[in-house]
Amino acid sequence: MDDFNNFRYLGAVEIFVLSPCKTKVLLMKRSEKRAVLPGFYAGLGGKMDSNSIESAYDTAVREIKE
Repeated sequence: MDDFNNFRYLGAVEIFVLSPCKTKVLLMKRSEKRAVLPGFYAGLGGKMDSNSIESAYDTAVREIKE
């Protein structure tokens, strides 16, 4: 079994990045190959890693960097 199938998570975060004037938001278009909501637009986000017991804030920072 590969690492992806062994991955456990505590929750997930969704991040919306606003422009300085708060009139625009950064969105990401999901791949058409994704099983869930293919081709839809979403904020940045991802799963909280249970292996490192990271906080929601730490997860958000990691996801933005990725």
